[in-house]
Amino acid sequence: MECAAAQATFLESMFQVYQSRSESRAIWSEWLRSRHGGRVSWELRYERSMSENEKLVFFEDLRKLKTSMPIAYVLGEIIWADIKWKVDERALIPRPETEELLQTMLKEVNPSDRIVDACTGSGCIAIATKLKVPSAHLIAFDLSDDALGLAEENADSNNVQIDWHNSNLLGPIPDWVSSGKDDIWVSNPPYIPVSEILDKSVGFEPDMALYVSDDNPIFFYQKIIKWSLKGLKKGGFLFLEVHYDFCFKIKMHLENQDKWSDIKIIDDDCGKHRFLKAVRN
Repeated sequence: MECAAAQATFLESMFQVYQSRSESRAIWSEWLRSRHGGRVSWELRYERSMSENEKLVFFEDLRKLKTSMPIAYVLGEIIWADIKWKVDERALIPRPETEELLQTMLKEVNPSDRIVDACTGSGCIAIATKLKVPSAHLIAFDLSDDALGLAEENADSNNVQIDWHNSNLLGPIPDWVSSGKDDIWVSNPPYIPVSEILDKSVGFEPDMALYVSDDNPIFFYQKIIKWSLKGLKKGGFLFLEVHYDFCFKIKMHLENQDKWSDIKIIDDDCGKHRFLKAVRN
C-alpha cells in the first residue's frame, strides 16, 4: 500500500465518522506527528509503499478511530502546553480550554507559591505548573485511583515531584488541607450536565471526570470553594474552569459568601464564559 493511498483512505474514513474535512485533517496531522514524525517526513516518501509493520499499525489505528475513539487514546499521547503527555481511558484528555486556564493562572504564580490542583485527573495542570515554576510547591488530588496512577506516571516521565492525594469532595475536608497556607487553588472539575448531548468520542472518557447531576450542576464547585476557603491564605487566588451556562451562578455563589473579592469572569478564546478568578478576603 502506497503512502498516498493510505492518506486518502485515512481522510475518507475520518470524514465518514465526523462529517468534517477540517476535523479529518486535524486527526490526520496528529497521527502523522506521532507515528511518522510529521507531515514533512511523510511527504518525502509520499509515492513509496508502507512497510508491513507500518501497515499493521495503520490499519489497527484506523480500526479504533472508526469507532470514534479519540486520536489521543489511539496514540496514547497528546501534546498539551508544549509538553508530551501519556493519556488513556483512566482520565480525561487535556483540552485547549484547560491550557487557557493554566496560562491564566500562571500570570499570578510566584516562585515560592503553594498551589493546589483540585480534581487533577491526568495531572496536567499540576505537572505543567511545576515544570514552568520548579520552585513552587504543587499539591494535587482526585477521587480516582486510576487517574492518580496516570498522573504519577506523567510526573515521573517529566521528572517532577507533586504531592498527590486521593480525596473525595463528598467527605470531610482532609487534614492535608492546611489552614491558610495556600497561595492558589485551581480546578477543572466535572461540569457537563448528564442531559447534555456530546460527541460520541467523549464516550470513551471516564464519566466521573465529565458529568454532574442536572439537579445541581455546580455541586463540585460548591465543594471546591468550601475546601479552598480553608486552604487559601488571605489574598490567595481561586481559578476555576466552568460551564458557560453556569458561570454566573457560580459567581453569585462566591459573591453570596462575602469571603471573596475581585471576582471575575474570563472568556475563552472562542468568546465563551469559561473561567472564574477570585481573591480570598
